[in-house]
Amino acid sequence: MRRLVRLRWAGITAAEPSGHVATTGESSVSSALLRRLSGAAASAKAAADAAPGWSPAAAVMFLPSAVCGYLAYWQYERMRWKEGLITDRERMADAPPLDLMAPDYEPKDYDKVFVRGRYLDEYSVYVGPRPRSVPGQGIQSGYLVVSPLRTEDKKGVALVNRGWAPAAWKEAHAAEGARVLAARQAQRQAAEAAAAAEASSSQPAAAKSGGGWFGWGRSPAPAQPPAASQPPPSPVVDVVGVVQPDEASNQFMPGNREEEDEFHSLQRGALARAMGLPHDTPLVTLVTTAASASVPTQPTSPLQQSRGLDPSGPGPDGPDEGPSYPQPKHSADLVRFTTMPIDHRNYALIWGSLCVLLAGMARQVVTSPSRGLRMVQGSGETAREAWSSSRASEQRA
Repeated sequence: MRRLVRLRWAGITAAEPSGHVATTGESSVSSALLRRLSGAAASAKAAADAAPGWSPAAAVMFLPSAVCGYLAYWQYERMRWKEGLITDRERMADAPPLDLMAPDYEPKDYDKVFVRGRYLDEYSVYVGPRPRSVPGQGIQSGYLVVSPLRTEDKKGVALVNRGWAPAAWKEAHAAEGARVLAARQAQRQAAEAAAAAEASSSQPAAAKSGGGWFGWGRSPAPAQPPAASQPPPSPVVDVVGVVQPDEASNQFMPGNREEEDEFHSLQRGALARAMGLPHDTPLVTLVTTAASASVPTQPTSPLQQSRGLDPSGPGPDGPDEGPSYPQPKHSADLVRFTTMPIDHRNYALIWGSLCVLLAGMARQVVTSPSRGLRMVQGSGETAREAWSSSRASEQRA
């Protein structure tokens, strides 16, 4: 009986279709593959959550790079602006001078102009102090000499910045101007007294005491004071220069004090008011190309070499004479600045290099932060055990 049951069970098993067995095997493989893929996705998500990402806090790391990039662009713009200034001034220097007093001429900054007239030295104003390095004498305090120039036809006046002069020359020149003004004032008072005496002597003889025939017995006219000696007028000069713009004031330069005749910057309106001239009186800076007209700033400076001036040689007025003052501005000074375009270019390259370097460092810090070993000592652990456990945890991470 048992044998019969076994045979029947074996027959039923053999009679089952083979497709049922295949379907069961495929389901097992698919389930295992899904489990592996789900585990890999979970691991990737956990790693992505643990890795540092881009955030507003991470953008702060790029702030130094952005600042350096802005400074590089600013220096580049300064270089282009300075190159434009030099080009414009070189073009104006090569152009023929314009008549400053022409009726249809409107002065523009750094226009090359000319004017002919006489200096009124006694009304000169001194702008400064302006220290300057003089070869063989060191740094000396000095001033810019601004004098009114009356045109030859006496129909116009211009202010002329005649150049730099030392403080000792300025004191002597100012004293001479004060003496001339005092003598002129005395002469004016003498002329007024003479006019008053002439008016009193022309009154009717009857009103005079002691009048007689042909004026005999008439009181003599008061004696006239001798007229003060006047210096000869200054010679006629031809001034060739550029229209001087107003100097911008800053925190390191005090403002002008017109009531005290104290000037620290070239301001056309303030200088004109101090001399009693209209506020729109043009201001011209005298410019020359003579090598001996300017005091070099350094014995071996490139600017001095371009002028061809030997500081060890004789002065411009002879072998035993020093330089004459005021010293006008040299034409080469119009196209030279404290910071030249090549300096701005170098600064732009430096800031640009720092921008790229800092950007690379910030990217490295944000995307791949360094993971150093940390010593954490738990309860009951020695330093060696804590070190070993820390290294093991870092390797697992």
